[in-house]
Amino acid sequence: MSLAKVHAILVTHMHPDHSLGVVPLLRSMSVAGRTRHLYLTGPTGIRQLVESTLAWTSSKLHFEVVFRELDCHEPHHSDIVAFSGSSVTVTAHLLQHRVPSFGFVFLTSAVVRLDRERAVALGVQPGPALGRLQRGLDETLPDGRVVRSADVTVMRTPAQKVVVLGDTCDSSNILESARDCDLLVHEATFDASRHDLALKRQHSTSAMAGEFARAIGAKRLVLTHFSCRYFDLRLLESQQELQQAGEDSVAHDQSSADASCRSSSDEPSTASATGGGPRISVQTLVQEAFERCLVPTEAAMDLVAIDVTAAPSPQQ
Repeated sequence: MSLAKVHAILVTHMHPDHSLGVVPLLRSMSVAGRTRHLYLTGPTGIRQLVESTLAWTSSKLHFEVVFRELDCHEPHHSDIVAFSGSSVTVTAHLLQHRVPSFGFVFLTSAVVRLDRERAVALGVQPGPALGRLQRGLDETLPDGRVVRSADVTVMRTPAQKVVVLGDTCDSSNILESARDCDLLVHEATFDASRHDLALKRQHSTSAMAGEFARAIGAKRLVLTHFSCRYFDLRLLESQQELQQAGEDSVAHDQSSADASCRSSSDEPSTASATGGGPRISVQTLVQEAFERCLVPTEAAMDLVAIDVTAAPSPQQ
């Protein structure tokens, strides 16, 4: 996704591996010539982080940043509107983590294409009437005939629901709002054998991610946020190798996976992270999640961008 097309940035929580990249990203936008304002949503403190970093580094932006700080003390049962645009609404939901961490539910509008030639052939005059038909409204002509919107429009992209979670060991607060989503992006810091460690550090295992995907009826699951104890991320580049983890376990529609390894603030990046035990590949985490949910499952890096100009898809 081009940086020029980004309308909003949403930060799940303030741990450094999730927040310190915001200012460099804003600076890149500014250097590229951006002048249009940008919405930045995140937990309390995101504004201070951005403004103080810019001040201490003698940097400035050539566009306005419109901040929206999420209050972790708002009622947990309520949907907090994190962002609202012409084609997408995003709600925020507090998750269970060591610091306030949020999950986001993206609800995109259907994209409808008007068959202008057919509408005009049926007697619709060019102008506001065509706009009403594209918005789903039927049009009554001067002679009394009714032109139905369904007869002159084609669904290009249906309305979709995308759920992106921050770090969490308990996603139940977002469960109802996340039901029947088209795509779930869920962290999988640990494999299933480290369930107790995951709960202690308030993260999720691959099995927990798969179980949550099944509970909400997700159509597709993407795993992120792997500990560096898990090796051979190069497997993610090969659809054929990933499919060995389970039939139909990989979805590649408009998505890709980065083969580089991330360093988590929760996990040491040295060889001692394995604790001397057998090393486990990310392929195993994908398999564990898939066995719990039996929906297309894949692995990806942490950066997820939602393109609301087309079908929502993660761009890693």
